[in-house]
Amino acid sequence: MNNTLRSIIVIGISILLVFLAISLFVWFIPVIIVGILIVTVYVYIKNSIYKRKHKRKESDTVYEENFNSNIDDEYENHKVVDVDYEDIDNKK
Repeated sequence: MNNTLRSIIVIGISILLVFLAISLFVWFIPVIIVGILIVTVYVYIKNSIYKRKHKRKESDTVYEENFNSNIDDEYENHKVVDVDYEDIDNKK
């Protein structure tokens, strides 16, 4: 086998490998995109189901915390203050 025939075979095989790599790459990109979309939809559905199941418990605890903090705020903010009405009349 002479060198020209060998070089033609090597060039042909290298061109076929390049086309194979390009075709695999072109087919691999949609597979990755579809995989990412499937995982995203799965996680979204899983989170929405989890939130729906645990929504009531979370809202109850938040309401309790807010209720207790509001009571504490009312005790702090509503202090009895003596008002000197004569001093207010004198300022007018």
